[in-house]
Amino acid sequence: MIRYAHRASDLPAGHNRADRVRRWMDFYHSHCGALDVSVSPDAPFMQNLDGLRVGGVSVWRLHGAINSGTRDRSQIARDSDDRFSFALNINREPLLVSS
Repeated sequence: MIRYAHRASDLPAGHNRADRVRRWMDFYHSHCGALDVSVSPDAPFMQNLDGLRVGGVSVWRLHGAINSGTRDRSQIARDSDDRFSFALNINREPLLVSS
């Protein structure tokens, strides 16, 4: 069992918004796999991720400025991560996820 917790607020202060998004996505890609996302342009970047991996299953709790996520077959082939993933979005707005 592997547990992850990461908050955008853990990132170093003083970076611009685009750099904060890139640094957070670097963390996500290294721990969760490749994913293309769209980020809300209307608010300062904030994203919290709590996750748990057990064998071939991962469960994630997401809260923040990400509006959508897309993961395609080429990304799965690239990072070799074909786990079943379940994500709980606790934002006020829906999160669009496709694969």
